[in-house]
Amino acid sequence: MTSFRPSRDPNNLAFSPIQIDETLAFESAATRLGYQVWCDMAQRQALPDRRNLNPRHFGSYLPNLNLFDLHVQDGELVSLSARVVGAEFEAVFGDLKGKILKEILPENVMARWMGAAKAVLEHEGPVRATGRVAYENKDHYSFELMLALMSDGGGVPAVLFAVGVFTTD
Repeated sequence: MTSFRPSRDPNNLAFSPIQIDETLAFESAATRLGYQVWCDMAQRQALPDRRNLNPRHFGSYLPNLNLFDLHVQDGELVSLSARVVGAEFEAVFGDLKGKILKEILPENVMARWMGAAKAVLEHEGPVRATGRVAYENKDHYSFELMLALMSDGGGVPAVLFAVGVFTTD
């Protein structure tokens, strides 16, 4: 398990690490389902195409489904924008749909999200991400995410597939 830490200040929750677990030891039924859906799609091709994603496969876990477009410039990830935002994510972060995240999220929050997205790109496969929410005094939430890449018809990573679960302490 590795962690992404955008700052060396361990006392500041806004800069606490997001744990990246490549063992994929998902605890939530929603994240396990998200991983299974991604694997089922990947059997047909190396990088699943977002257009083949069927929301019906999520059943009652549809509120946990999120898709973020990757914005790459000169080979570097520079931002994310929200394509699909499930009710679980909206309950914590508000309406992000259609928005470029670096334009609306605080810099420290964006740094954490970018770090997690870059971890998926570097790993070139699904990962489990866990940690505490560092947004608008919502540190009473912990999260588990299943993060994986999808193409958008071009065969290159273009979409971050995120299935998320938030719990309160």
